[in-house]
Amino acid sequence: MPRSGLSPRTLGTEPNTVRVDIAGLEDGDVRHFRFERDAERLGAFVVRHEGECRVYVNRCPHVTYSLDFGDGNVQDPTRRFLQCYSHGAMFLPESGECFMGPVVGRRLEALPALQQGDELVVTISPEPDGWPQTA
Repeated sequence: MPRSGLSPRTLGTEPNTVRVDIAGLEDGDVRHFRFERDAERLGAFVVRHEGECRVYVNRCPHVTYSLDFGDGNVQDPTRRFLQCYSHGAMFLPESGECFMGPVVGRRLEALPALQQGDELVVTISPEPDGWPQTA
């Protein structure tokens, strides 16, 4: 999986990373995980789309609610798109860009990751400047 342009946050000389098991993750599947950044516990998920794994923080760029209602469902009923169930915003799984809803043109916060066998090594990058992107 290609790395995004976000630079990793380092703690000393080691980057803050999380390993996520992706064994058995098929196209359209999502796997959730938790991480800590700046003493805040956050959720994130991996979505496999067209053979590629993408990693996003599980919060809407509109208001920082989780995309799901606590049930882990971050996809629309067709499983082709990501969806915020609080606001109805729809996002492209390959880029995290919103194409429908109150945050058109904004993106989910992506986390860079590198695949190592059946795991993704996810780098926990600093929170983006200007986050949250409130409406």
